Amino acid sequence: MPLSPAAHRPLGAEVDAAWWASCAPALELYRGMIAEARASAVAMAAPRVTRLLLQERGGPGTRLLLAEFWRDQPQGYTMADEARAFLRFLGETAPALPGLDHAAAEDMAILSGA
Repeated sequence: MPLSPAAHRPLGAEVDAAWWASCAPALELYRGMIAEARASAVAMAAPRVTRLLLQERGGPGTRLLLAEFWRDQPQGYTMADEARAFLRFLGETAPALPGLDHAAAEDMAILSGA
């Protein structure tokens, strides 16, 4: 039995838009989970810098700095890769924080041995 002409048409834009809309909550959940994983990787692998940022900028300010980093950098393969990239990012963007150079040097020294 031959298919009707309607069966040969590609899906319409309205079906495509409806599909994306139905996926939005799941995509947002995955984005949040990835952000948490990346933040945890930096916190675990660069604890001195993380502590300093949280003390000086608070949680929301630190999250904004991480979000800026994530916009420009692909995710690192390991926690150490992610932390090294974040420390390089901080060195290039140079937020004015007392003690940042020292904390970053200590974290980088430990990462260099990893």
